[in-house]
Amino acid sequence: LEWDVDKVATFLDHFPQARVDVAARLVHLEYQATTNPDKVRRFLIRYQDRILYGSDAAYGPVDSDTAAVKDVHDGWLRDWQFLVTSDLMHSEDFEASFHGLQLPREVVDKIYRRNAEVLFPKAWDKKSQAALPAQPQPPEQHARITVVVRDDAVPNEVRIQMPDESQAQGGRADAGHITSR
Repeated sequence: LEWDVDKVATFLDHFPQARVDVAARLVHLEYQATTNPDKVRRFLIRYQDRILYGSDAAYGPVDSDTAAVKDVHDGWLRDWQFLVTSDLMHSEDFEASFHGLQLPREVVDKIYRRNAEVLFPKAWDKKSQAALPAQPQPPEQHARITVVVRDDAVPNEVRIQMPDESQAQGGRADAGHITSR
């Protein structure tokens, strides 16, 4: 389905309670944006209440490959750049260039957080969280990734701390623009 937003739209229209996520699928949206960016943008705006941001990329406490951590972080930033900016972009998966979709903030907020809050309300319920058993903390020798999200669901800051670094590396994303320090 992900190869054609029209087919995904047909699926969503046929199954009104269905939701979709973009995990490992943004590259397909980027590819479609090479020839018809307005169509992809209209799709995301039309179905904004039924789309969730997801990533098949993960980094856990047993991973210690600093290159892998950087790759995951860079992937998340590229996803954000595609959805919130109009920057000229390139993909490793195909030759044609494309522009970011510069989606309205309300749409991005829903895709990145609000829709998940609706589907999984207890995930943001502090009382429910307090009742959960404490999760073990990763050992200090592993890198840590911290994503700081303000109440308005904009990724405000991403920090990566490697085992051999005393100072965290990170970047800020303000009003849809990502900068690194």
